[in-house]
Amino acid sequence: IDPVWLQSIMWAKRLFLASNGLTKVPTQCIQCTGLQRLDLCRNALQAIPPEVVQLPMLRNLNLSRNQLRELPECSWASSMAFLDVSANELNVLPRGIHHTQMLSLNIRNNRFVEVPETICNLTTLQTLNISHNPKILVLPNIMGRLGNLMDLKLTGNEISDPPPEYLKAPRKCILYLRQRLRGCEPYYRMKLMVVGFAGRGKTTLVARLCGHSVGNLSTVGIDLKEWGYRRHMNKPKFTFNIWDFGGQEVYYATHQCFMTKRALYLVLWNIMHGQDGIEELRTWLDNILAKAGKSRIIIVATHKDRVTPEMGDGYVQDMLNAVSRLTDLPQ
Repeated sequence: IDPVWLQSIMWAKRLFLASNGLTKVPTQCIQCTGLQRLDLCRNALQAIPPEVVQLPMLRNLNLSRNQLRELPECSWASSMAFLDVSANELNVLPRGIHHTQMLSLNIRNNRFVEVPETICNLTTLQTLNISHNPKILVLPNIMGRLGNLMDLKLTGNEISDPPPEYLKAPRKCILYLRQRLRGCEPYYRMKLMVVGFAGRGKTTLVARLCGHSVGNLSTVGIDLKEWGYRRHMNKPKFTFNIWDFGGQEVYYATHQCFMTKRALYLVLWNIMHGQDGIEELRTWLDNILAKAGKSRIIIVATHKDRVTPEMGDGYVQDMLNAVSRLTDLPQ
């Protein structure tokens, strides 16, 4: 696209740049402060500058069919009413969207594993399309806040909750979720499962979390502890029931009996073990997926203090990048 031509249309209110093979948003678009509609679909965009979503008059933004993995984490223009980010690689939405007066949102065909909480704060929303995000199996009760929602598309998602009879009518579905939301009470306790092979630092990590001294004994079987955490004095206290699994091979078959859903998993690996250590992670990730699919997993690298300069300045980052590639593989 000729930048001179773009420079000559700063007065434009609607700009259609679809199917132009763009790899980045032209800077001239950011200067079109009167822009009300911007269509950038069917390009090769991997990032969107924050200035685009902050254009003061922008009302309709089409970013569908690109290669986006994230959206700008900033305060979006309050004028934004129509957003299409379908057919990208997104798995999270920025919190800044809740500043908008969104009427229509399309996140179809992305990588979401649950309905983002950000969506549930868009109380002006009238149309929502979350189709073809097959890992979304449940509509959360907090969606009951969407009292203005008139159109809800769920094609390609095997939603198990709410029941099928409620999914056919958006208004009926939202009323059902609102009734459940009113009956909910916060519950600030959950299981924290710490897994990994022997000698990876699981017991040491648990001791540090609980404020205990660190010993050299390995866990035999499963060790149970309780850890309380409060982010702020004015915030509620969260209590984690920690399950520290022994890493010896003799216990592996038994561990699977205790892996449950609705738990947070910490999977530990020794960063000194290089690619072999990363391959070890695959076993634990597969087991958790099989026994407790959809559970949250945090991968923890240990023994970073033992990385030597001889291993190279980029060793740690290379290992973290390799873990990221592993988690991006199809499940």
